Amino acid sequence: MRNKRLRRALFAAPLLLLLLAAWWPFTKVRLGRDTTYVTSPLAADGLPNFSLAILDKYRTGVTNENNAARPFWQAIGPRDLGPGEYEAICKDLNLEIDLTGPFLVDVADRDTAQRLNKWIAEQTGGSDQATAEDAEMFLRTPFDAASSFKTRPWTDEQLPPLAAWLAENQRPLDLLVEASRRPRFFSPPPNALLDPNASVIDLELPHAEFVRDAVRSLSTRAMNRLGHGDHVQAWQDVLACWRLGQLVGNGPTLTEAFVGISTRAGAMNATLAILDSPDLPHETAQEILRDLQSLESRHSIVESVNVAERLSLIDSGLRVTTGRLGGVGDPAAASMKQLSAFDANHLLQSTNAFFDRTAAVVALNEWQIRDDELDKHFSELDSSTQKSWFDLVHATFSSAKRSQIIGNNFLQLTAPALRAAVDAHKRDECNLILVRVAAALAIYRNEYGVYPDSLDQLTQADVLKELPNDPFAAAPFHYERRNEGYLLYSLSENRRDDGGADMTHPIVAGEWVDEEELGRPVADASDLVIRLPLPPLELPFEPKPAEPSPE
Repeated sequence: MRNKRLRRALFAAPLLLLLLAAWWPFTKVRLGRDTTYVTSPLAADGLPNFSLAILDKYRTGVTNENNAARPFWQAIGPRDLGPGEYEAICKDLNLEIDLTGPFLVDVADRDTAQRLNKWIAEQTGGSDQATAEDAEMFLRTPFDAASSFKTRPWTDEQLPPLAAWLAENQRPLDLLVEASRRPRFFSPPPNALLDPNASVIDLELPHAEFVRDAVRSLSTRAMNRLGHGDHVQAWQDVLACWRLGQLVGNGPTLTEAFVGISTRAGAMNATLAILDSPDLPHETAQEILRDLQSLESRHSIVESVNVAERLSLIDSGLRVTTGRLGGVGDPAAASMKQLSAFDANHLLQSTNAFFDRTAAVVALNEWQIRDDELDKHFSELDSSTQKSWFDLVHATFSSAKRSQIIGNNFLQLTAPALRAAVDAHKRDECNLILVRVAAALAIYRNEYGVYPDSLDQLTQADVLKELPNDPFAAAPFHYERRNEGYLLYSLSENRRDDGGADMTHPIVAGEWVDEEELGRPVADASDLVIRLPLPPLELPFEPKPAEPSPE
């Protein structure tokens, strides 16, 4: 009997050890490139403070003289920042704290809307309610609208309320142009300055929000200058829009990358208005092409993936599973820690392996290869989250397997944003190539009086050294001369010729249409289109009929 009990004990001992190993408390996180990725600065618990690590990295090499954020915040002012946030930013950037201004007033601000509302009522005799709605809609028209004052020339006489707004905002607008000429943009998240334990995912980026207002306002001034025939200064304002989008877009986060792309899209539309001008000086057209060629062809999101997005997921994962630095401490998270004890190092290693491969794929220059590799990469991630009964049994006895399952589910949360960022950057890169070709076409028109019959004539006339291909087709862009203008487009992401349909502008079959005629946008049936000439500016009211002259 004793031998039988001994045999049972010997049999049960390995199983007991296996269970103890499987459900042993949470393992200590190891510092290293394959786990925490960064090893400093450290928080009180001996693990990295990931938010401060990002700030330290992007602060490197920034000076008072090269940092565009300094004149940017001098132009923007405190706005609606939280208590002490503007002061904290100014202190960090070595700026004198000024709460008096003058600071930039958004062109769509309530005061400007009220002025416009009053003016529209005077012009039309309309009701206050109707004119208020007209004024708000007019001021908030997006950059891609068919006829917005932000991307179509206008004069003081056409829009006196906007002319008054412009006169009051010259100084902050000039500061924004100054900011755009600096090579770096570092603006610390104010909540990280006030609370060093702020999580990466919660870092506040007010500069990314306010740069939209800045670019919208600069474009408005540019179109006023264009309306008065000042092409040179109009281009300087639009070039500032391009550069601000580029500076902010090169920030550490994907949020900043998306903002940079949207502001560059607005800059592109304003650029087309200048290029469309029939009296554009030849020297200015040449300057525009040179400046466009000097801009970065593509924003690099490799750094965003490698650093901020990676550290955001690592930071969030550790906060959820350990509750560190004020992390999630609800009962669900606590029970997760107690009941699913796992090796955090396995989780971090799988996270870093995923981001290493993602960054390597995103860095590929060949678009088709990059797309194929991303599809494969994310498909493998999807497959890894499909758990069989064997995986579940395996996870019962293996902390490494549990760590892998939890890590893959975390990774799935970030995959859609990463793919969307890659796609947006492709469109941004293609749009910049398109507008460079448009600048070359404007130079050709100035030299020969008409647009060319084919793009080949741009190289024959030595306007371009070589003709760029459509990156989505590995073939020339579609181009055709139409009446006094032209149609130029890329096949875009579906790599299919949709006949010059751009659902965002709106253009159908290569022609501008009313918004009502556009119908519901179909993202997968659209090209990236430039169609000149542009529609004229639509004023927010129908002009009064001329008074009959007395006989």
